Amino acid sequence: MRNGVLGFIVVMTAGASLAWGQSPPTGGLGSPSIIPPPLPEMMGGYPGGGPNGGPGGPVDYPPPLNWDGLDPNGSNGAPGAGGGNNAGAIPRLWIMGEYLFWAPRSTAYSAPLLTSGSATSMGAVGLPTTNVLYGQNVANFDFASGARINTGLWFDQYGRLGFNVSGFFLENKQENYNAVSSETGTPLLARPFFDPSLGANTSYVIGAPNFATVTAFNRTQTASYGVEGNFLATLLRTSSERSFGYTLGFIAGFRFMSLSDTSEIGSQSDLLLGGAVLLNNQIFAPFNTTATTVQSVGGGVGGVGGATVTTTTTQTISNISLFLYDRFKTQNNFYGGNIGLYNQFRFGSWSIGLTGKVALGSMHQVVETVGSSKVTNSTTRTINTNVVAPGPVVTNSSSTSTTSQNFLGTGGIYAQSDQLGRYQRNTFAAVPELNLTLGYQFTPALAGYFGYTMIYMSNVVRASDLVTGQSVTALQPTSATFGTFTNVPSRNMFPSSSFVLQGFNAGFSIRY
Repeated sequence: MRNGVLGFIVVMTAGASLAWGQSPPTGGLGSPSIIPPPLPEMMGGYPGGGPNGGPGGPVDYPPPLNWDGLDPNGSNGAPGAGGGNNAGAIPRLWIMGEYLFWAPRSTAYSAPLLTSGSATSMGAVGLPTTNVLYGQNVANFDFASGARINTGLWFDQYGRLGFNVSGFFLENKQENYNAVSSETGTPLLARPFFDPSLGANTSYVIGAPNFATVTAFNRTQTASYGVEGNFLATLLRTSSERSFGYTLGFIAGFRFMSLSDTSEIGSQSDLLLGGAVLLNNQIFAPFNTTATTVQSVGGGVGGVGGATVTTTTTQTISNISLFLYDRFKTQNNFYGGNIGLYNQFRFGSWSIGLTGKVALGSMHQVVETVGSSKVTNSTTRTINTNVVAPGPVVTNSSSTSTTSQNFLGTGGIYAQSDQLGRYQRNTFAAVPELNLTLGYQFTPALAGYFGYTMIYMSNVVRASDLVTGQSVTALQPTSATFGTFTNVPSRNMFPSSSFVLQGFNAGFSIRY
Protein backbone atom coordinates (compact mmCIF):
# COMPACT_ATOMS: atom_id res chain seq x y z
CA MET A 1 0.00 0.00 0.00
CA ARG A 2 2.80 2.39 0.94
CA ASN A 3 4.63 1.72 -2.33
CA GLY A 4 1.41 2.22 -4.29
CA VAL A 5 0.81 5.65 -2.75
CA LEU A 6 4.42 6.63 -3.32
CA GLY A 7 4.29 5.52 -6.94
CA PHE A 8 1.06 7.43 -7.57
CA ILE A 9 2.46 10.67 -6.18
CA VAL A 10 5.72 10.30 -8.09
CA VAL A 11 3.73 9.87 -11.32
CA MET A 12 1.74 12.98 -10.48
CA THR A 13 5.02 14.77 -9.79
CA ALA A 14 6.20 14.02 -13.29
CA GLY A 15 2.96 15.49 -14.61
CA ALA A 16 2.54 19.05 -13.38
CA SER A 17 2.17 21.57 -10.53
CA LEU A 18 1.11 25.01 -9.34
CA ALA A 19 3.50 27.89 -9.92
CA TRP A 20 4.00 29.47 -6.50
CA GLY A 21 5.12 32.94 -7.28
CA GLN A 22 4.32 32.57 -10.99
CA SER A 23 2.29 35.41 -12.38
CA PRO A 24 -1.48 34.81 -12.52
CA PRO A 25 -3.76 35.20 -15.56
CA THR A 26 -2.64 37.76 -18.06
CA GLY A 27 -5.94 38.82 -19.50
CA GLY A 28 -8.85 40.76 -18.03
CA LEU A 29 -12.27 39.31 -17.59
CA GLY A 30 -13.31 40.93 -20.84
CA SER A 31 -10.28 39.95 -22.89
CA PRO A 32 -10.96 37.76 -25.92
CA SER A 33 -10.26 34.04 -25.81
CA ILE A 34 -7.65 33.23 -28.42
CA ILE A 35 -6.22 29.80 -29.20
CA PRO A 36 -2.58 29.69 -28.09
CA PRO A 37 -0.13 30.00 -31.00
CA PRO A 38 1.88 26.92 -31.99
CA LEU A 39 5.27 26.35 -30.46
CA PRO A 40 7.36 27.54 -33.50
CA GLU A 41 5.58 30.89 -33.45
CA MET A 42 6.15 31.23 -29.71
CA MET A 43 9.84 30.61 -30.18
CA GLY A 44 10.17 32.78 -33.24
CA GLY A 45 8.17 35.82 -32.31
CA TYR A 46 4.76 37.47 -32.17
CA PRO A 47 3.10 39.10 -35.16
CA GLY A 48 2.32 42.08 -32.99
CA GLY A 49 5.84 42.74 -31.79
CA GLY A 50 8.28 41.69 -29.08
CA PRO A 51 9.20 43.07 -25.67
CA ASN A 52 11.53 45.66 -27.21
CA GLY A 53 8.73 47.15 -29.26
CA GLY A 54 10.07 46.12 -32.66
CA PRO A 55 7.40 44.94 -35.10
CA GLY A 56 7.56 41.20 -35.47
CA GLY A 57 10.82 41.06 -33.57
CA PRO A 58 12.04 37.91 -31.87
CA VAL A 59 10.78 37.05 -28.41
CA ASP A 60 12.97 35.61 -25.68
CA TYR A 61 11.97 32.08 -24.77
CA PRO A 62 9.73 31.58 -22.88
CA PRO A 63 7.69 34.65 -23.88
CA PRO A 64 7.28 37.32 -21.18
CA LEU A 65 3.96 38.24 -19.63
CA ASN A 66 2.14 41.54 -19.87
CA TRP A 67 1.43 42.45 -16.25
CA ASP A 68 -0.91 45.31 -17.16
CA GLY A 69 -3.29 42.78 -18.66
CA LEU A 70 -3.82 41.16 -15.26
CA ASP A 71 -5.94 44.04 -14.01
CA PRO A 72 -9.58 43.24 -14.84
CA ASN A 73 -10.27 46.98 -14.88
CA GLY A 74 -7.14 48.02 -16.71
CA SER A 75 -5.81 47.94 -20.27
CA ASN A 76 -5.24 44.71 -22.12
CA GLY A 77 -2.21 45.58 -24.19
CA ALA A 78 -0.01 43.12 -26.00
CA PRO A 79 3.46 42.21 -24.77
CA GLY A 80 5.85 45.03 -25.31
CA ALA A 81 3.16 47.63 -25.65
CA GLY A 82 4.70 51.02 -25.23
CA GLY A 83 8.24 49.78 -25.78
CA GLY A 84 11.09 50.28 -23.35
CA ASN A 85 13.19 47.95 -21.26
CA ASN A 86 10.40 47.29 -18.78
CA ALA A 87 7.81 46.33 -21.37
CA GLY A 88 6.18 43.03 -20.42
CA ALA A 89 7.81 42.98 -16.98
CA ILE A 90 6.10 41.36 -13.99
CA PRO A 91 6.41 41.87 -10.22
CA ARG A 92 9.53 40.13 -9.01
CA LEU A 93 8.84 39.68 -5.28
CA TRP A 94 5.95 37.82 -3.68
CA ILE A 95 4.78 36.62 -0.28
CA MET A 96 1.94 34.21 0.34
CA GLY A 97 0.28 33.25 3.63
CA GLU A 98 -2.10 30.33 4.10
CA TYR A 99 -4.25 28.87 6.84
CA LEU A 100 -3.93 25.09 6.98
CA PHE A 101 -6.66 22.65 7.98
CA TRP A 102 -4.80 19.37 7.70
CA ALA A 103 -5.32 15.92 9.20
CA PRO A 104 -2.20 14.07 10.35
CA ARG A 105 -2.33 10.34 9.82
CA SER A 106 -3.71 8.48 12.81
CA THR A 107 -1.61 6.03 14.78
CA ALA A 108 -2.58 2.65 16.21
CA TYR A 109 -1.82 0.48 19.23
CA SER A 110 -1.58 -3.22 18.46
CA ALA A 111 -1.87 -4.37 22.11
CA PRO A 112 -4.34 -3.81 24.97
CA LEU A 113 -3.00 -1.29 27.51
CA LEU A 114 -5.74 -1.02 30.14
CA THR A 115 -8.27 -3.64 31.24
CA SER A 116 -10.90 -4.24 33.90
CA GLY A 117 -11.81 -7.60 35.34
CA SER A 118 -12.74 -9.73 38.31
CA ALA A 119 -10.65 -10.88 41.24
CA THR A 120 -10.10 -14.18 39.45
CA SER A 121 -9.07 -12.84 36.02
CA MET A 122 -7.01 -9.95 37.47
CA GLY A 123 -7.47 -8.15 34.12
CA ALA A 124 -5.40 -10.66 32.10
CA VAL A 125 -6.31 -10.72 28.40
CA GLY A 126 -8.10 -13.80 27.11
CA LEU A 127 -10.13 -14.59 30.23
CA PRO A 128 -13.94 -14.36 30.12
CA THR A 129 -14.35 -11.62 32.76
CA THR A 130 -11.65 -9.31 31.32
CA ASN A 131 -12.69 -6.23 29.33
CA VAL A 132 -10.24 -4.16 27.28
CA LEU A 133 -10.75 -0.46 28.06
CA TYR A 134 -7.91 1.00 26.00
CA GLY A 135 -5.50 -0.38 23.43
CA GLN A 136 -5.97 -2.38 20.25
CA ASN A 137 -7.35 0.86 18.86
CA VAL A 138 -6.61 3.76 16.53
CA ALA A 139 -5.61 7.12 18.03
CA ASN A 140 -7.37 9.54 15.70
CA PHE A 141 -5.99 13.09 15.70
CA ASP A 142 -8.72 14.65 13.50
CA PHE A 143 -7.88 17.96 11.81
CA ALA A 144 -5.15 20.32 13.01
CA SER A 145 -4.82 24.05 12.38
CA GLY A 146 -1.58 25.49 11.05
CA ALA A 147 0.01 28.02 8.76
CA ARG A 148 2.23 28.06 5.68
CA ILE A 149 4.28 30.97 4.35
CA ASN A 150 5.83 31.14 0.91
CA THR A 151 8.05 33.98 -0.26
CA GLY A 152 10.28 34.31 -3.28
CA LEU A 153 11.98 36.42 -5.92
CA TRP A 154 12.30 36.26 -9.69
CA PHE A 155 15.85 36.98 -10.84
CA ASP A 156 14.70 38.57 -14.12
CA GLN A 157 11.82 40.85 -14.96
CA TYR A 158 10.06 38.22 -17.08
CA GLY A 159 9.87 35.50 -14.42
CA ARG A 160 12.08 32.91 -16.10
CA LEU A 161 14.37 32.08 -13.15
CA GLY A 162 13.68 32.55 -9.46
CA PHE A 163 14.03 31.25 -5.94
CA ASN A 164 11.48 30.70 -3.19
CA VAL A 165 11.45 29.66 0.47
CA SER A 166 8.41 28.17 2.15
CA GLY A 167 7.62 26.61 5.48
CA PHE A 168 4.66 25.24 7.43
CA PHE A 169 3.79 24.15 10.94
CA LEU A 170 0.81 22.43 12.55
CA GLU A 171 -0.49 22.58 16.09
CA ASN A 172 0.27 19.63 18.34
CA LYS A 173 -2.54 17.11 18.25
CA GLN A 174 -3.27 14.93 21.25
CA GLU A 175 -5.63 12.11 22.21
CA ASN A 176 -6.23 11.40 25.90
CA TYR A 177 -7.86 8.50 27.70
CA ASN A 178 -8.41 8.54 31.49
CA ALA A 179 -9.89 6.02 33.90
CA VAL A 180 -10.63 6.61 37.61
CA SER A 181 -11.81 4.06 40.17
CA SER A 182 -14.20 4.82 43.01
CA GLU A 183 -13.23 5.55 46.62
CA THR A 184 -13.56 1.86 47.39
CA GLY A 185 -11.26 0.82 44.53
CA THR A 186 -13.87 -0.47 42.12
CA PRO A 187 -13.64 -1.58 39.38
CA LEU A 188 -10.46 -3.63 39.26
CA LEU A 189 -8.09 -1.96 36.76
CA ALA A 190 -4.91 -3.54 35.40
CA ARG A 191 -2.12 -3.10 32.89
CA PRO A 192 -2.15 -6.26 30.74
CA PHE A 193 0.95 -7.60 28.97
CA PHE A 194 2.42 -10.66 27.36
CA ASP A 195 5.49 -12.02 29.13
CA PRO A 196 7.74 -13.67 26.52
CA SER A 197 9.81 -15.30 29.26
CA LEU A 198 6.69 -17.08 30.52
CA GLY A 199 4.99 -17.41 27.16
CA ALA A 200 1.67 -16.27 28.63
CA ASN A 201 -0.66 -13.29 29.05
CA THR A 202 -0.66 -11.76 32.52
CA SER A 203 -1.24 -8.35 34.12
CA TYR A 204 -0.27 -5.94 36.87
CA VAL A 205 -3.21 -4.73 38.98
CA ILE A 206 -3.08 -0.98 39.61
CA GLY A 207 -6.42 -0.59 41.41
CA ALA A 208 -8.92 -2.91 43.14
CA PRO A 209 -11.23 -3.12 46.19
CA ASN A 210 -9.31 -3.45 49.48
CA PHE A 211 -6.14 -2.61 47.57
CA ALA A 212 -6.00 0.88 46.05
CA THR A 213 -7.90 3.61 44.28
CA VAL A 214 -6.33 4.57 40.98
CA THR A 215 -6.18 7.26 38.31
CA ALA A 216 -4.83 5.92 35.00
CA PHE A 217 -4.09 7.78 31.79
CA ASN A 218 -2.96 7.15 28.23
CA ARG A 219 -1.75 10.10 26.16
CA THR A 220 -0.80 10.11 22.46
CA GLN A 221 0.40 13.21 20.60
CA THR A 222 2.00 14.18 17.31
CA ALA A 223 3.55 17.34 15.81
CA SER A 224 5.03 18.18 12.42
CA TYR A 225 6.58 21.08 10.54
CA GLY A 226 8.80 21.65 7.51
CA VAL A 227 10.76 24.14 5.43
CA GLU A 228 12.17 24.11 1.91
CA GLY A 229 14.07 26.31 -0.51
CA ASN A 230 13.78 25.84 -4.29
CA PHE A 231 15.06 27.29 -7.53
CA LEU A 232 12.30 27.91 -10.10
CA ALA A 233 12.71 27.76 -13.87
CA THR A 234 9.84 28.51 -16.26
CA LEU A 235 9.98 25.96 -19.09
CA LEU A 236 6.93 27.00 -21.08
CA ARG A 237 4.49 29.90 -21.03
CA THR A 238 1.78 30.66 -23.59
CA SER A 239 1.19 34.10 -25.06
CA SER A 240 -0.04 36.81 -22.71
CA GLU A 241 -2.31 38.26 -25.42
CA ARG A 242 -5.23 36.08 -24.39
CA SER A 243 -7.30 35.45 -21.27
CA PHE A 244 -6.49 31.75 -21.38
CA GLY A 245 -2.91 30.76 -20.53
CA TYR A 246 -0.68 27.92 -19.50
CA THR A 247 2.62 27.80 -17.60
CA LEU A 248 4.95 24.90 -16.95
CA GLY A 249 8.01 25.16 -14.73
CA PHE A 250 10.70 23.12 -13.01
CA ILE A 251 11.52 22.99 -9.27
CA ALA A 252 14.84 21.96 -7.73
CA GLY A 253 16.05 22.60 -4.20
CA PHE A 254 16.37 21.30 -0.64
CA ARG A 255 13.73 20.12 1.83
CA PHE A 256 13.58 19.56 5.59
CA MET A 257 10.62 18.01 7.38
CA SER A 258 10.13 16.92 10.97
CA LEU A 259 7.66 14.55 12.64
CA SER A 260 7.58 13.80 16.36
CA ASP A 261 5.35 11.35 18.24
CA THR A 262 4.89 10.66 21.94
CA SER A 263 3.05 7.87 23.77
CA GLU A 264 2.66 8.15 27.54
CA ILE A 265 1.17 5.50 29.83
CA GLY A 266 0.86 6.21 33.54
CA SER A 267 -1.08 5.70 36.75
CA GLN A 268 -1.25 6.76 40.41
CA SER A 269 -2.44 4.12 42.86
CA ASP A 270 -3.34 5.32 46.39
CA LEU A 271 -3.31 2.38 48.76
CA LEU A 272 -6.26 1.54 51.00
CA LEU A 273 -5.96 -0.04 54.45
CA GLY A 274 -5.18 -3.66 53.82
CA GLY A 275 -3.38 -2.99 50.54
CA ALA A 276 0.36 -3.43 49.92
CA VAL A 277 2.84 -2.98 47.07
CA LEU A 278 6.36 -4.13 46.33
CA LEU A 279 9.16 -1.96 45.02
CA ASN A 280 12.69 -3.27 44.64
CA ASN A 281 11.65 -6.25 46.82
CA GLN A 282 10.55 -3.96 49.68
CA ILE A 283 6.97 -4.08 51.01
CA PHE A 284 4.96 -0.88 51.51
CA ALA A 285 1.62 -0.92 53.36
CA PRO A 286 -0.41 1.67 55.31
CA PHE A 287 -0.90 1.16 59.05
CA ASN A 288 -1.91 2.92 62.28
CA THR A 289 -0.30 2.52 65.73
CA THR A 290 -1.27 4.11 69.02
CA ALA A 291 0.66 3.95 72.32
CA THR A 292 -0.46 5.45 75.66
CA THR A 293 1.60 5.88 78.83
CA VAL A 294 0.36 7.04 82.28
CA GLN A 295 2.78 8.37 84.91
CA SER A 296 2.22 9.72 88.44
CA VAL A 297 4.46 12.55 89.59
CA GLY A 298 4.82 13.18 93.32
CA GLY A 299 4.82 16.58 95.01
CA GLY A 300 1.74 17.93 93.32
CA VAL A 301 1.21 21.53 92.50
CA GLY A 302 2.14 23.90 95.30
CA GLY A 303 3.32 20.90 97.33
CA VAL A 304 -0.21 19.47 97.72
CA GLY A 305 -0.97 15.97 96.46
CA GLY A 306 0.46 14.56 93.20
CA ALA A 307 -0.01 14.90 89.42
CA THR A 308 -0.95 12.38 86.74
CA VAL A 309 0.74 12.70 83.32
CA THR A 310 -0.88 10.83 80.44
CA THR A 311 1.01 10.72 77.09
CA THR A 312 -0.63 9.31 73.94
CA THR A 313 1.49 8.84 70.80
CA THR A 314 -0.22 8.02 67.48
CA GLN A 315 1.82 7.13 64.40
CA THR A 316 0.07 6.77 61.04
CA ILE A 317 1.38 5.79 57.61
CA SER A 318 -1.76 6.24 55.58
CA ASN A 319 -0.65 8.08 52.43
CA ILE A 320 1.16 5.51 50.26
CA SER A 321 1.05 6.07 46.51
CA LEU A 322 2.53 4.03 43.67
CA PHE A 323 3.38 5.91 40.46
CA LEU A 324 4.01 3.97 37.23
CA TYR A 325 5.12 5.84 34.11
CA ASP A 326 6.16 4.75 30.61
CA ARG A 327 7.03 7.13 27.78
CA PHE A 328 8.03 6.41 24.20
CA LYS A 329 9.09 9.38 22.08
CA THR A 330 10.21 9.38 18.46
CA GLN A 331 11.71 12.13 16.30
CA ASN A 332 11.99 11.87 12.50
CA ASN A 333 14.00 14.57 10.70
CA PHE A 334 14.22 14.38 6.91
CA TYR A 335 16.95 16.09 4.86
CA GLY A 336 16.91 15.74 1.08
CA GLY A 337 17.02 17.15 -2.42
CA ASN A 338 13.73 18.31 -3.92
CA ILE A 339 12.64 18.14 -7.59
CA GLY A 340 9.30 18.64 -9.29
CA LEU A 341 7.12 20.46 -11.79
CA TYR A 342 4.62 23.26 -11.41
CA ASN A 343 1.72 23.74 -13.78
CA GLN A 344 -0.86 26.50 -14.04
CA PHE A 345 -3.92 27.00 -16.23
CA ARG A 346 -5.28 30.56 -16.38
CA PHE A 347 -8.82 31.62 -17.34
CA GLY A 348 -9.17 35.38 -17.13
CA SER A 349 -8.67 36.22 -13.46
CA TRP A 350 -9.07 32.57 -12.42
CA SER A 351 -6.31 29.98 -12.24
CA ILE A 352 -5.99 26.28 -11.52
CA GLY A 353 -2.61 24.99 -10.44
CA LEU A 354 -1.09 21.60 -9.83
CA THR A 355 2.30 21.03 -8.21
CA GLY A 356 4.02 17.69 -7.95
CA LYS A 357 7.40 17.23 -6.32
CA VAL A 358 9.40 14.59 -4.51
CA ALA A 359 12.32 14.89 -2.11
CA LEU A 360 14.83 12.04 -1.74
CA GLY A 361 17.33 11.91 1.09
CA SER A 362 18.11 10.79 4.63
CA MET A 363 15.68 10.25 7.49
CA HIS A 364 17.35 10.76 10.88
CA GLN A 365 15.39 8.72 13.42
CA VAL A 366 15.64 9.18 17.19
CA VAL A 367 13.91 6.98 19.78
CA GLU A 368 13.78 7.85 23.49
CA THR A 369 12.29 5.55 26.13
CA VAL A 370 11.64 6.46 29.77
CA GLY A 371 10.25 4.12 32.41
CA SER A 372 9.98 4.62 36.16
CA SER A 373 8.29 3.23 39.26
CA LYS A 374 8.00 5.29 42.44
CA VAL A 375 6.50 4.85 45.88
CA THR A 376 5.85 7.84 48.14
CA ASN A 377 4.71 7.57 51.73
CA SER A 378 3.82 10.11 54.41
CA THR A 379 4.27 9.34 58.10
CA THR A 380 2.31 11.48 60.58
CA ARG A 381 3.23 11.39 64.32
CA THR A 382 0.92 13.05 66.85
CA ILE A 383 1.78 13.34 70.59
CA ASN A 384 -0.90 14.41 73.08
CA THR A 385 0.14 15.13 76.73
CA ASN A 386 -2.41 15.55 79.53
CA VAL A 387 -1.38 16.66 83.04
CA VAL A 388 -3.94 16.47 85.87
CA ALA A 389 -3.03 17.92 89.29
CA PRO A 390 -5.07 18.10 92.52
CA GLY A 391 -7.50 20.88 92.41
CA PRO A 392 -8.84 22.53 89.26
CA VAL A 393 -5.46 22.59 87.45
CA VAL A 394 -5.43 20.73 84.05
CA THR A 395 -2.75 21.20 81.41
CA ASN A 396 -2.99 19.81 77.83
CA SER A 397 -0.43 19.96 75.01
CA SER A 398 -0.26 18.46 71.49
CA SER A 399 2.30 18.33 68.68
CA THR A 400 2.11 16.87 65.15
CA SER A 401 4.89 16.22 62.63
CA THR A 402 4.81 14.74 59.11
CA THR A 403 7.65 13.27 57.10
CA SER A 404 7.64 12.07 53.48
CA GLN A 405 9.89 9.65 51.62
CA ASN A 406 10.32 8.68 47.96
CA PHE A 407 11.52 5.29 46.76
CA LEU A 408 12.48 4.90 43.07
CA GLY A 409 12.66 1.92 40.75
CA THR A 410 14.16 1.71 37.25
CA GLY A 411 11.65 0.87 34.54
CA GLY A 412 7.88 0.81 34.36
CA ILE A 413 5.50 -1.78 32.95
CA TYR A 414 6.15 -1.41 29.20
CA ALA A 415 9.37 0.68 29.10
CA GLN A 416 11.80 -1.61 30.87
CA SER A 417 15.41 -1.33 31.99
CA ASP A 418 16.79 -3.20 28.95
CA GLN A 419 15.43 -0.59 26.53
CA LEU A 420 15.66 2.70 28.42
CA GLY A 421 17.73 5.45 26.83
CA ARG A 422 18.22 7.20 23.49
CA TYR A 423 18.73 5.44 20.15
CA GLN A 424 19.30 6.92 16.70
CA ARG A 425 20.02 5.92 13.12
CA ASN A 426 19.86 7.24 9.52
CA THR A 427 17.94 5.58 6.70
CA PHE A 428 16.86 6.44 3.16
CA ALA A 429 13.43 8.04 2.73
CA ALA A 430 11.23 9.81 0.19
CA VAL A 431 8.86 12.75 0.77
CA PRO A 432 6.48 13.37 -2.17
CA GLU A 433 4.00 16.23 -2.15
CA LEU A 434 0.96 17.06 -4.25
CA ASN A 435 -0.80 20.47 -4.32
CA LEU A 436 -4.02 21.39 -6.13
CA THR A 437 -5.03 25.05 -6.02
CA LEU A 438 -7.84 27.29 -7.28
CA GLY A 439 -6.89 30.99 -7.39
CA TYR A 440 -8.50 34.33 -8.21
CA GLN A 441 -6.65 37.55 -9.03
CA PHE A 442 -8.45 40.45 -7.31
CA THR A 443 -5.94 43.13 -8.37
CA PRO A 444 -2.54 43.02 -10.06
CA ALA A 445 -0.98 42.76 -6.61
CA LEU A 446 -3.49 40.68 -4.64
CA ALA A 447 -4.72 37.12 -5.25
CA GLY A 448 -6.66 34.60 -3.16
CA TYR A 449 -6.25 30.82 -3.14
CA PHE A 450 -8.02 27.70 -1.95
CA GLY A 451 -6.52 24.25 -2.33
CA TYR A 452 -5.71 20.73 -1.24
CA THR A 453 -2.32 19.37 -0.14
CA MET A 454 -1.04 15.86 0.52
CA ILE A 455 2.45 15.10 1.91
CA TYR A 456 3.77 11.57 2.36
CA MET A 457 6.78 10.52 4.45
CA SER A 458 8.30 7.06 4.08
CA ASN A 459 10.48 5.21 6.60
CA VAL A 460 9.42 6.93 9.81
CA VAL A 461 9.28 5.41 13.29
CA ARG A 462 6.15 6.16 15.34
CA ALA A 463 5.87 5.99 19.10
CA SER A 464 2.79 3.76 19.16
CA ASP A 465 4.66 1.06 17.22
CA LEU A 466 7.10 0.78 20.14
CA VAL A 467 4.28 -0.04 22.58
CA THR A 468 4.08 -3.74 21.78
CA GLY A 469 2.33 -4.86 24.96
CA GLN A 470 5.24 -7.13 25.88
CA SER A 471 6.84 -6.96 29.30
CA VAL A 472 9.17 -9.26 31.23
CA THR A 473 7.83 -9.69 34.77
CA ALA A 474 11.30 -10.14 36.26
CA LEU A 475 12.28 -6.68 34.96
CA GLN A 476 9.39 -4.90 36.70
CA PRO A 477 10.55 -3.25 39.97
CA THR A 478 7.05 -3.88 41.39
CA SER A 479 7.21 -7.64 40.79
CA ALA A 480 7.90 -10.33 43.41
CA THR A 481 10.36 -11.91 40.94
CA PHE A 482 12.21 -8.65 40.27
CA GLY A 483 15.92 -9.19 39.77
CA THR A 484 15.75 -12.90 39.05
CA PHE A 485 17.62 -14.19 36.02
CA THR A 486 15.71 -14.33 32.77
CA ASN A 487 16.47 -14.40 29.07
CA VAL A 488 15.38 -10.98 27.85
CA PRO A 489 14.24 -11.09 24.20
CA SER A 490 15.73 -8.66 21.70
CA ARG A 491 13.59 -5.63 20.85
CA ASN A 492 13.18 -3.76 17.57
CA MET A 493 13.72 -0.10 18.44
CA PHE A 494 13.09 1.14 14.87
CA PRO A 495 9.88 -0.40 13.49
CA SER A 496 9.34 1.14 10.06
CA SER A 497 6.12 2.96 9.23
CA SER A 498 4.84 5.84 7.07
CA PHE A 499 3.10 9.15 7.65
CA VAL A 500 0.61 11.21 5.63
CA LEU A 501 -0.50 14.82 6.02
CA GLN A 502 -3.47 15.95 3.95
CA GLY A 503 -6.12 18.60 4.04
CA PHE A 504 -7.28 21.99 2.84
CA ASN A 505 -5.53 25.34 2.78
CA ALA A 506 -6.63 28.89 1.96
CA GLY A 507 -4.78 32.19 1.81
CA PHE A 508 -3.67 35.29 -0.05
CA SER A 509 -0.58 36.39 -1.94
CA ILE A 510 0.82 39.88 -2.42
CA ARG A 511 3.25 40.66 -5.26
CA TYR A 512 5.43 43.67 -5.92
